[in-house]
Amino acid sequence: VAPDASGTLECPGSTTRKLFKELTLLATQANLFDWQSPTVRALISDIGIQHLASRPLAIDHYDEYEAMVFGTPSTFLYLTDNTGETLFDALVWFMLCELGHTVVVAAKDKPAGGDATVRDVMSIIKKRKALKQHLDRRNLRVISNGNDTYGTFLDRLPEEFLAVYRDPSLRAIIGKGQANFYTTVVRNRLDVQYVAQFLIKGMTAEKVTGIRLRRNKEGKKVPRPVIAVIPPGECVTQVAPGMPGARTLKEITEWGGCRYWE
Repeated sequence: VAPDASGTLECPGSTTRKLFKELTLLATQANLFDWQSPTVRALISDIGIQHLASRPLAIDHYDEYEAMVFGTPSTFLYLTDNTGETLFDALVWFMLCELGHTVVVAAKDKPAGGDATVRDVMSIIKKRKALKQHLDRRNLRVISNGNDTYGTFLDRLPEEFLAVYRDPSLRAIIGKGQANFYTTVVRNRLDVQYVAQFLIKGMTAEKVTGIRLRRNKEGKKVPRPVIAVIPPGECVTQVAPGMPGARTLKEITEWGGCRYWE
């Protein structure tokens, strides 16, 4: 699959679309690799990753995300989260590059818990020939988000990151994990679409997203996956639902036939 002479992607086959969807869902579910969370550690030990990975999205904007990916070649800014899940993210980077896009991966400047650093990401890419080829062609780049703590705090962004953010070719920011979500579109308004991909893992996430966690037969809470497209200029307010001014993720994504699984 490659751009045609007009710059638009040739119509990809159903196999390509299906593969991209499966890899995207896998990368979203890979947010399970958060060993800082006792809830996640317990669930992985009790029932295994395979069972959790079969769960439907609690907020499902995948179709809107896919429309961006299989449209005009552009730039995607990909915010990494845990080092373990970055191995799955790399499969998505590869497909985006193969589809003619430029992917800029932003990772931590210095270690922060189990989060991926620039060094971690570069190690993953350089050990895989197909990814390294895109790195050499400059349609895959790795930059620092300027942070040495969880998330991507906007007041710490280096100039290289801001240059990508201001680039007219930037189609969307893809943010992995709760921390990136909390530090970007919660209480902040971005100038570009934000694709939030993470698992709702606890009480704070329930309040901010407006989605309740389910419990398994043993009464333990089970993380719920989300792929939500947040339009430019929108932000989530970090207050409890029902309070004046509250705008949960669910409330601001109630457009375009968004699917919810209660």
